[in-house]
Amino acid sequence: MSDEQAEYQVRDRLSFMRFLGPGLGDRVPDRTTIWLFREALVTAGVMEGGCSPASTRT
Repeated sequence: MSDEQAEYQVRDRLSFMRFLGPGLGDRVPDRTTIWLFREALVTAGVMEGGCSPASTRT
């Protein structure tokens, strides 16, 4: 990874952190937690289900 790419990745991830609200020292939900949350939204009828690669649990 080049220095330019490393800088981009750091900025990109910090923008996600700012958007989502956790601080740098806070834990980030793992993929299972995110999948379970999405499934709860689908079950509650708040979100449509779907099986796209981005939403498939691995």
